Amino acid sequence: MDASITVGGLALPLSAGLANGGIADPAVAALLSFGGFLIKWALDARLAQQQGPGADGAPVVDACPIANRYPFNPETTHVRLPKPALFAWWDGASVVDQWTIIYGKRTRQIKVMYIAPEVVLPGGAAARVGVPAVVDACFAKLANELSHPAWSYGTDPLGTAITTSVDMIGLTYGGGMAGVLTYEVPGNTTVADQGKTGGHVQRGYPSLIGTFTVVERVGVSGWTDPTDVQGDSLVTLRTNEQGDLADVLDIKQGYLPAADGTEND
Repeated sequence: MDASITVGGLALPLSAGLANGGIADPAVAALLSFGGFLIKWALDARLAQQQGPGADGAPVVDACPIANRYPFNPETTHVRLPKPALFAWWDGASVVDQWTIIYGKRTRQIKVMYIAPEVVLPGGAAARVGVPAVVDACFAKLANELSHPAWSYGTDPLGTAITTSVDMIGLTYGGGMAGVLTYEVPGNTTVADQGKTGGHVQRGYPSLIGTFTVVERVGVSGWTDPTDVQGDSLVTLRTNEQGDLADVLDIKQGYLPAADGTEND
């Protein structure tokens, strides 16, 4: 019997891959890809018409650069990374139970967080106060439609549903929480050391954090004939009536391929 198995987008055992290559979580990677695509689709044209938040006033021409999509929790690292940025990570808990008589399912919560470029508060935030709402709407669209004619994951054809690409049984968006990640920049070191707030400039990053629930199919190991069987094997899937053969119902019949590759005649 072939012991290989798929769990969601994971094919186990993992292939050797490239030297020092990373190990990705396909559900996280796909949400980063599709979520980032939709954020750009929704925001790029509008942001390009606005004065940028930086000192040079240059507009934001890319609402979610591919290089700024990170598969980890940004809690302690976001201030050192370029913005705008999109983060996605598994919260670390899962529930596994039976889905059908053959397949199981694994349910996980995937957190996502979008952080917009820095703005000066309060005036600087006014022009971009709606950005978190747009991002939230993009995530809602993602879970509702599951595909876009101009997006695909990996090498799949354009328009392929994300649930198909990473073998999900279900994908839902539980909603988000908008906010501004703030901090203060002292205008005068001496004043700051005295514990006063005069001369301080308050800055922040408009943001949104949301939660997706992904339900992934847990496959079963592949069935093959033992190596000493040189012909196809007829297999019947039928109901179990506790020994009452009169009530047994054949559901499906099919052939398992022989180990030597011969086909059934």
